Formats: sequence, C-alpha cells, structure tokens
Amino acid sequence: MRARDTQYAIRDTKEPDQALTPQYGSVVSRIFELRIAYRGFSNRVSRIAYRGVSPARLALAPHYPLPTHYTTGTMEDIRSLEDLLDLQAVDSEIDRLVEQRGSLSLLGEYRTANTLSKRLAADIAGRSSHLREVDLAEDKIEGEMRIDEEKLEREERRLYAGGLSARDAGHLRDEVTMLRTRISTREDEALALIDQREALQAEIDGLEERRRGVVETETRLEGEIQREWARIDENVSRLREKRSGIVPMIDPELVDLYEEIRPSKEGVAAAALVDGVCGACHLRLSAAERSQALKGNPPRCVHCRRILSPR
Repeated sequence: MRARDTQYAIRDTKEPDQALTPQYGSVVSRIFELRIAYRGFSNRVSRIAYRGVSPARLALAPHYPLPTHYTTGTMEDIRSLEDLLDLQAVDSEIDRLVEQRGSLSLLGEYRTANTLSKRLAADIAGRSSHLREVDLAEDKIEGEMRIDEEKLEREERRLYAGGLSARDAGHLRDEVTMLRTRISTREDEALALIDQREALQAEIDGLEERRRGVVETETRLEGEIQREWARIDENVSRLREKRSGIVPMIDPELVDLYEEIRPSKEGVAAAALVDGVCGACHLRLSAAERSQALKGNPPRCVHCRRILSPR
C-alpha cells in the first residue's frame, strides 16, 4: 500500500517525461507523509463527530443521511450535551450535599436533647412556681400562728390573774382552749408545708442537675453540627464555583431548558443514552424511538422527556 501511494504521488506531481531525481523524491515523500497525517486527522474528527454511530450506519450515510446532531456541523452541540452531563453531575452532588446537610443524624440527636432540655426547663419552672406558693402559704400560717400565740399569752394572763366572774372565766377558758387547738392545727399545717417545700426543692435540684447534663450534650452536638455544616458548605461552595465554569460552555437555550426541567424531574434533567438505555429512567428505547429522540434538538427521552447525550 505504501509503494502504491508513493507511485500515485509521484505520478500526480511530476512533470511529463521528467526524470526522477533524489531531490524530487524527497518532495514526494513529504507529500506522502502529509497525506497520511491528514488521513489520521480525518479519522479522529469522524470518531468525534459520529460518536455512537455504527460502521454499517456510516456506510449508508451517503444514501440515507444521518440525523442532524451526528453531522460534523454540530460539534458544538455535542460538546454542549457532554458539558450538560458534567453540569448535571455537579448539580446532583450539590443536591446530595444539601439534602445531607438537612438530614444529619446529629440533628435528630440535637432535636431530642433540645426538646428534653425545654421540657425539663418547663418542669423546673412549674415546680418553682409551686414552691413559691408553698412558701407564701407557710409564711401566712406562721404569721397567723404568731398572732394566735400572742393572743393566747394575753388571755392566759387574764385568766390566771383572777378577779373575773365565773361566767367570764368560763368564756375565757373556752377562748384559751380554742386558741391552743388552732395553734396546734396550724403547726401541723406548717410542718406539712415544710415537708412539701423540701420535697419540691429536692425535685427541682434533681431536675436542674439533669438539665445541666442535657444542656452539655446539646452544646456538644451543636458544635459537631456546626463543624459538619461548615465542611458541607465548603464542598457546596467549591462545586458551585465549578458549576459557574461549566455553564458558559453550554448553549444558553439548552441551559434554560435544563433549568426548566429539573424541578419536575427530582433534580435530574439530563442523562446519557448508552446502548439505547436512558440513564435517568433506565428504560430502553427501541430503534424507532432512538431515531425519534435523536432527531430532536436537543435529543430527549421519549419516556421521561429528559435531555439525552448519546454515548
């Protein structure tokens, strides 16, 4: 084959009846090298431009034209679709990180600790309020007891001083007896209130100690969550910076369509078409469906209507 190409190159380039000289032979060799280089370059362009097209289909291309997105005039469209897949990968990772940010297992533990802390605080407040009421009742009883004791002391002095009629002395003895009974009853009430106050105070002390432990756990979890969020936010920021570098390489209309589809497709608007299978809905397209999909601008899956990038 090399000898034949050399023969044709010599025949096409030399003048009629011109003798082959060493210098003329070097020129022919250079022409042959350029022809081989061009042939390799043409093959590489064909492999890029007709990616995903079988050799048999290429052989029929002169008689049955290929879909427009497979022609060499749509190289930018092919690149846009490939860049769109890169954009989808970045957006999917961003969505995953954002979802992870809001569903950390630490958040559940923190919410549990926070809820328990608030409940304990409410219990402490309720018991503290009850304790204040008990203290007020105890102060009231002690005040009334002091008044009754002072009155009892006065009435006893009058009774023991004498000089009273039998009737007045009888009334005074009844009054003294009543005061003593009332003082005894109030002493019992005061003792009961003291026991109640001590029990409440013990409950409050226990609740406060428990709450301190819960608050410490809550604070620790909050710090861990903040550190994890900072790590996630850093990754999201890096991905968004990468995204801003990809978007300008894609056709603006294609980006607009992509952004329009994403919300209704669970964040996935573009996928690769590999061996006739949509990479998003994972359904196989028949030959007729593939042909129909690939005629679109851009190509879209006939099943899920996502944008397809043929591979």
